[in-house]
Parts: sequence; C-alpha cells; structure tokens
Amino acid sequence: MDLNDNPFYLLKAKTTDDKRKLLKLSEEALLNNDSSKINSARLILSSPKRRISAECSWFLGEDNKNVDRILDSIKYKNKINFNLTNLSAANFFAYSILNSDIHEESLFFIKQLITYFDFIDSKKVLEAINNDRNVSNIKILNDYKDLNEDLNNLRRFYISTINKFFDKLNTSDYSDFFSNIIYDLYSDGKDEYTLLSELVDRYELNTKQLIAEKEVQISNQIDAIEKYILPKFYKGSISLGLMTDKLIKSIRDWIRIVKPIQINYEKRGLVHSQSRNLAIFVRTLVGNLSNLDIDLALEILIDLKQLFIEVSEIKDLISQDIKALTLAGAKIKVKKNKFKDTKIKSKPKSKSQSKSVEEKYKNFSEVRKNYKNKKDKKNIYTIFNEFKSFLNSEKKYLIKLFLGISFAFLTLYFYDRNYDNLNSKFVENLEIQEGDNKSDFLFRGNKMYKAKNYKSAIENYKKALTLDPNYFQAIYNLGLALYRLDKHDESISYLRKIISGDYANFEKRDAYNTLGDNLFLQENYQLSIEAYTNAIKLDRSSSKAYLGRGIVYKKLENYDYAEGDFLEALNQGMRNGLLYSLLGDINFNTKNYQQGIYYYELAIKYYEKDEYLAGSHFWKGYSLLKINRIDEACDDFKIAYKLDGKSYEKYYTKYCNP
Repeated sequence: MDLNDNPFYLLKAKTTDDKRKLLKLSEEALLNNDSSKINSARLILSSPKRRISAECSWFLGEDNKNVDRILDSIKYKNKINFNLTNLSAANFFAYSILNSDIHEESLFFIKQLITYFDFIDSKKVLEAINNDRNVSNIKILNDYKDLNEDLNNLRRFYISTINKFFDKLNTSDYSDFFSNIIYDLYSDGKDEYTLLSELVDRYELNTKQLIAEKEVQISNQIDAIEKYILPKFYKGSISLGLMTDKLIKSIRDWIRIVKPIQINYEKRGLVHSQSRNLAIFVRTLVGNLSNLDIDLALEILIDLKQLFIEVSEIKDLISQDIKALTLAGAKIKVKKNKFKDTKIKSKPKSKSQSKSVEEKYKNFSEVRKNYKNKKDKKNIYTIFNEFKSFLNSEKKYLIKLFLGISFAFLTLYFYDRNYDNLNSKFVENLEIQEGDNKSDFLFRGNKMYKAKNYKSAIENYKKALTLDPNYFQAIYNLGLALYRLDKHDESISYLRKIISGDYANFEKRDAYNTLGDNLFLQENYQLSIEAYTNAIKLDRSSSKAYLGRGIVYKKLENYDYAEGDFLEALNQGMRNGLLYSLLGDINFNTKNYQQGIYYYELAIKYYEKDEYLAGSHFWKGYSLLKINRIDEACDDFKIAYKLDGKSYEKYYTKYCNP
C-alpha cells in the first residue's frame, strides 16, 4: 500500500481515533478529496478485520507528534533523528524509497528497509495494535492468523517498492547498485536477510537472458582463440594478446552482472553453477595457452582470480593454477638461461648439424609409429636417449620433444597396459623433466593412478606428504588410491584428516563424498548417508553426493528418498547411464513400469560398455514383460542374451522361444 492510499493518511486520522472521530474526519476530508476514496477509508478503519492492513503499513507505537514528524521527513526528505519501532522504521524507509530519486539516498533506504524487516516481531505488532484499539474502542485481535497474513502482504509491498526503484535503472547500474547493497549488508556479519534472498531471485530471473547472451559471446571468443593457437592458424603473440584482452573484457562484463548472485550464493554456502562452469571453460583454455605462451596464461589467471574473488571455490582453484604455472615458468626460464649459456660457448651450428637434429625427430616419430604397429619396441628407448642429449640446445624442438614424450608414454600404456613392467630406463628418462618436490611426486603418483598402478601411486603420494603433511591433493588422492585397493580403513583415516583440518569447503566436500563411498562398501550405511549429507551441506550442487546417497537409500529400500536424490543429481546436470539405470530400478521396484522403461532407454543411450548395456536391456525387457508387451520384451531379452548369454540365457529361452 502506497502512503497516499493509506486510510490513516487520507483521513489524517490517528490509530487511537474512535468511530465517531473517524466519521467527523471523513466529512472534513470529503470537501477536498474523492468521495469514494474517503468513504472507503472510513469503512476500512471502522472494520476490526479490514483495518489490520492499514495498521501494519502505518506507524504503530508512535505518538501523534512523532507521526507528524515522520510524515514531514518523508515529504521533505529529511533524516529521522529520533528512535522508531522496527515496524515504523521499515514503513518509513519503504515510503522514503518511493519518494526518492537520488541513488545514494535510495541505497541507504533500501539497506535499512531490508535490515529492519527481519527485526519486526509479530508479537510486538499485535500488542501495539491492541493498545491503540483499546483507546479507540475497536475490537481487539485475539490471534495471529489475520495479522500474519497482512504482514506477508506488507513483505510483498516492501519487495515491490524496492523493485520499482530497480526498474528505473539500466542493467549496468542495477548490477552495481545491487552489488553495493549486498556487500554492505553482509559486511555487518549477518548470514542471511529475508527480503534480500527474494530480491536476488528476482534479479537472477531478470538478468537470465542477458547472462546467457554474454555466455554465448564468451564461448565464441574462446572457440576463436582455441582455433587460432592451432599451428596452421597461429600468426603471433600480438594478435593472441588482443584476442585474450577482449575475452577478459567480456568476462568482466559478465561478472559485473552476475556478481550480486555470486555474493548471495557464497554467503548461503552455495556455489553459483554458471560461474563454476565458465571458470572451468576458461581454465581449460589457459591450460592450452600455457604450452604456447606461459606468461600470457599467467596474466589471464591473475585476472580471473580477481574476477572470481566472490566465489571462494573457484578462487582457490585458480590460485593453485597460478602456483603451478609460476613454478613451470620458473623451470622454463632456468632452461632458457642454460640454453643461452650453451649457445654463447658453442660454435654456430652448420646446416648439416641442424639437419641431423631434424632427422632425429623424424626418426623418433617413425619409431613411435612402428611401436604403435607393434614393431621396433626396443628402439624407442634408444631414440629417447638421443633426444635427451640435445634437450638443452635445441629450442626449436623443445615443444615437439615434450609431445614426443607424451606420445611415447601413451603408446606404452595403450599397448602394454601394465606400468609395473615398464622398462626402468624409460621411466628414468621420463623423469628428466621432474624434480623431487611435492608437486613432482604428486604428478608421478597421478600418472600411476591413471594407469591403475595404485601401489606405485600410493608410494609417490606418501613421498609428497613427507615434504608437506598438509598437501591436500596428495592426502585426497592417497585416500582414493587406498579406496581402489579396498583398504577402506586407511582410506577413511586420510579423508577424515581433510575433513577435520583447515581446508576449503570444496576440498572437504570431495573428502566427504569419497568417505561415503568407503563407508558404503563397508556396509556402514547410516554413516555413509551422513557423509554424503555433509558433502551436500557444503555444496548443494554436488551431483556426486546426491548420487551416492541415493544409492545407499536404494540399498536400504527407501525408494522415495533414493528417487529424490537421483532426480536432484539429474537436476544438477549429471547425465550418465548409471544414473538413468538407477532411476529405472527405482520405478521397477515401485511397479511404475512405464516410467522405468523410459529411464532404461536413456541408460541404453548413455552406456557404452556391453556389460552395462546388457543389464539395461534386460531390465527394460523385464519391465515390458510386466505390462504384457511380450514381443517388445523379447527384443530386449535377445539383445541382452547376445551381449551376455551366460547371465540372461534362461530368460531369453523361457519367454521368447528361440
């Protein structure tokens, strides 16, 4: 209700005026005002139930002198220099917003309104209403039902009032203005404001399209840079620098709009998923750029850290990237200096010498091809050693050398599939580029982990921890490796170290998720649920946690809870065969066969491995059988039988008469 529409304002009435006084005031007001408005105002104030709304939007608990001073302050935009009740203060600031066109004033009024709203006590409001009604001889309120309804209407009025002001602003001013409000409010130490959460939701809705448009622009710029840095398109660092400058500007513009949402999510202990996704996208680009221009990559990361400063998870990840890239850059600079010294001391190379180096590279490439074709496996180590000899003297081939090492390593992986049996000389040579600091041990451990050589991975992670006992990546990855070896108690001990230590929320989230996995395999289902729940508390968008907890609930045959978690994982963006298969199982167990068939079809679409495909086809067929679609069921039984005859033969032969 606007101030000019408030019955007390229209009649110039006090909250203590009786019905006779109200009649007299209405007769006086009819001389200069619309008769319908005045008569309506009198009837509202004369009705015990209808006047509640007018009372809530007025200045309850204030004496007549104060009310006059409040009205003058609103009209002449003067500051209030005396105390008001929380409700009166909130109404004063709401009416002041409607009466103000000055941004600085409105910023103050809006912050005050948001703050005072949370201090409005319905018990005190009821007491103030009844105190005045006793004087005016109007029936008092006996319960909170009607009062709470009108207080909710008042809340909506406050929201509408603030949004009316926001609607006057362009998008840029709206974003900056709103960010300032959120910054100032949260600087007082309070975790959440009722009105603010609603305002953020509306802001997010209003800016959704613009945010999406800018995301498309950023995506196109990233695609253009990715294409440009390909060897056949790359034309120099100057053009690349201009392209990345434009990209950072676009991200800055995007962040400016998203910032209010980021701040509010962060304060509520949530992560803004769009910010996370964009950061991952840009970090991938930086990783590719680092192979070409490590200094430029560092510049972008430093800019990103500042831009995502309101999202602690992203900021922490980027900080780690900066450290890693700085270390890598330092190593490269050392090698450059060594190369420079070597170049000064050595004689100019002849064309024949250069040609020899080029031939060596070609020779290495040819050997790699032969190895892929299962030929000449031994010579790869000889050629590798030849490359070691000119590592510090052939700048031109440095990048190619690293690529060659990677290819050789991958070749050995895909064809031998056994890192334990790797030629020791090859491994020794491979570690030329690695030192003995914690990140190097982590790197080697990760390589072993990916190769499923978990014992070697564990050894390297433990070496990293001897250098830094609080090294999160090593602790967590060690826990993962132990989990893979079914050493659950040991795995749990390392994960609990993260949970109880001074680590970031996203790090503890990952630890809780893996802890839940361990406890589930130990059949400690209740503690497993608690672990996943703690992960969700730290990150409401953790699809892995929802999936894990849902699996536990399914095991306990609590299908309603399980389905809720699986659907939430789906809502958070998870898309894979396992999730859809689990949803199919839930619907099969609850005899909702038609819906189950739908999910099994999606599982079949996403699964790539025959062993899983067979199961999905079988359960889809079994669901079809339950609703008497026998011919269709047999089609799926037949596929399941072809993929895994041992498991599904009896069903195929029983129902399909092959």
